Amino acid sequence: MIRYLETQLDQPGIAAITSDVYRRACEIHHPDKPSLQLMWAAFEECQSNFDRAATVLENLEKKCPNLLQVAYRRINVERRRGDMSRCRELYEHYINSAKNKTIAGSLAIKYARFLNKICEDLDGGLRVLRQALDKDPANTRVALQMIDLVLQRPKVDEDEVVLIMDKFMARENMDPEQKVLFAQRKVEFLEDFGSTAKGLQDAQRALQIALSKANEAKKKRESSPSRKSSSSSKDATISNAAITSAYNNGTTAAASNYNYNSANSAYYGQQNSGAYTAQQSYDGYYNHWQYGSNYSNYGQWSGYGNYY
Repeated sequence: MIRYLETQLDQPGIAAITSDVYRRACEIHHPDKPSLQLMWAAFEECQSNFDRAATVLENLEKKCPNLLQVAYRRINVERRRGDMSRCRELYEHYINSAKNKTIAGSLAIKYARFLNKICEDLDGGLRVLRQALDKDPANTRVALQMIDLVLQRPKVDEDEVVLIMDKFMARENMDPEQKVLFAQRKVEFLEDFGSTAKGLQDAQRALQIALSKANEAKKKRESSPSRKSSSSSKDATISNAAITSAYNNGTTAAASNYNYNSANSAYYGQQNSGAYTAQQSYDGYYNHWQYGSNYSNYGQWSGYGNYY
């Protein structure tokens, strides 16, 4: 019946009838169906009945607490009707009452984006992300979002970005592969926005160390007895796949290891070497910039889109 009535909404009085059908369906016949309640709220909002839509969602949340879909819908109903202060209240309520750190981090990222893009309060968004990172220091998504947010300033603050990266990488017991990710981000950032060659050279050395430690950790995992026994049956398949991949890509098996090409250091020279030659120009350096294939997906800053 609802689907039929919605095809007749251009007729006088049909909107009120449809609203009543939704009410009876949700309150009497199917009170335990959240999807139907969400449809009712969406219908009321389409009729510009924002108060009714907000009430429907609030009542649904009482019946089915801890549903993120309902939380997001409540927040965005208020945003669409222009009540930004209510949006802030709801975001903060859901962040503070989140059952785990992952959900709290995801909500904090959305809240920060809301503050930056809708309220034009970039610093407020950064405060939200800092608070989230203080509660969950290992949350990579929040740290990356902080970097992305800082880069949206009209004038990039090199010290501010580097401080975020260094603070995150200074954590104890940080996963080696995560450290490589951030060390690569730092080198890329300083290459594009850094003010001194020394800062970039120091970042390159730090990346070399991070790659070495990640490679050592990988070898330890692969050489552990449990790893050997679990992978012994797959050796032939993996070997054939590696040979095929190497042939198709024109590479050798060595390319699968962590490596940071020596051309990276050629631009600024080795630690004890003198000035670089004409052949070691910026263009040659930049064209030969290579990371290990295991980290090839960590590209330029546009990759942050994956975290939203």
